[in-house]
Amino acid sequence: MICRQPWTLDVLDVPTEWKGLEEWIVTILDHFNINCNTALEFGVDYGYSTKVFSQLFQKVIGVDSFERNTCDGKEQNDDFYNQVLNSFTNTNVEIVKARFEDYVSQNNENFYNMIHVDAIHDYNILEPTIRWAVEHSDITLVHDTMEYREVKRACMEIRAEKNLRFLSIPFHCGLGILLKQA
Repeated sequence: MICRQPWTLDVLDVPTEWKGLEEWIVTILDHFNINCNTALEFGVDYGYSTKVFSQLFQKVIGVDSFERNTCDGKEQNDDFYNQVLNSFTNTNVEIVKARFEDYVSQNNENFYNMIHVDAIHDYNILEPTIRWAVEHSDITLVHDTMEYREVKRACMEIRAEKNLRFLSIPFHCGLGILLKQA
């Protein structure tokens, strides 16, 4: 069982369904003894979770196409992308403007301590992204497991196929945790 420990991290004042999950991240990393060298995030949006991870990992890579609407319906265009990019200037965060599929096809050999997937909720895009993530990380976090049936379906199918552990934080739209069996 994972019990949330009170923890205070600096957060961005932006619209997000992720708000509140930052209180769980330190506990998750500690509980599963995850090294905090490199984190990869698929789905940056305004950068809320990216900011949280930047305080815990030496390097964070945030990948987003910046081609769809944000969680609050704002159009993601070049101006939005530049705003997010500039907010992480001179930090340990690298923002990559790319579709998830393209990033994965070009970076197939890299391994990360943690990968966070909070991307497009389309099963046909999400499932191969999560599949790639569990093969290239110590732990994979997937947001929206309680909000979108397709997200949880992809997690459950991959968990069963690869004999992984799956835990879920049921708050804030759900945060799934996929990792190898102990």
